[in-house]
Amino acid sequence: MVVFTDGQPDKSAYRRFRIRADAGGNDLIAMREALTRRFQKAEENEAGFLPLPDLLVMDGGPAQLQVALEVLESFSLDFIPTIGLAELSETIYIPGEETPIQLPRNSAPQHLIERLRDEAHRFAISYHRNIHNRNALYSVLDSIPGVGDKRKRALFDAFLTIEAIKAASQEELAAVPLIDSRTAESVYQYFHKESPVDSESPVEETK
Repeated sequence: MVVFTDGQPDKSAYRRFRIRADAGGNDLIAMREALTRRFQKAEENEAGFLPLPDLLVMDGGPAQLQVALEVLESFSLDFIPTIGLAELSETIYIPGEETPIQLPRNSAPQHLIERLRDEAHRFAISYHRNIHNRNALYSVLDSIPGVGDKRKRALFDAFLTIEAIKAASQEELAAVPLIDSRTAESVYQYFHKESPVDSESPVEETK
């Protein structure tokens, strides 16, 4: 979820939702869950989810717009203006209107909508890349004794990638919360262990 305030990205208000339902690749199910959780938190006055938006823009056409309208109605928030933005074409769907509208090319509203769409896509891509990096990192760290879930999470939060952990010194590893000196040494040695020399392998020399 991205937020624009006065026409500019308000990154402090961005939020990510790890979908709990078995969406099976169905973006409508995922969208319904994300919207429901977002407005549930607003209803509970949770910090970071207020104030309510002046305009809700859905990334999609009539189907995505309908999901948003149903969620808003369930929270008695159907007074919030909501539109659907069709991918790439910047075609806007408005509730109750059969024919979508097309913003004038090179107009200020069109440029704002384009920026909003591009920022939403960038944020989503970075999130999925982050998840991929975390899963890859967790898989590697599973092989290191003494590194459980909490320590894996701490290392990921500190370094983000396997390459960054490999490049870290023992002191840098030990500076991470929950990572004591013994664990730091284990992690460092795991990534810097030398391959043993096969004693039966021939050795070539030049003179």
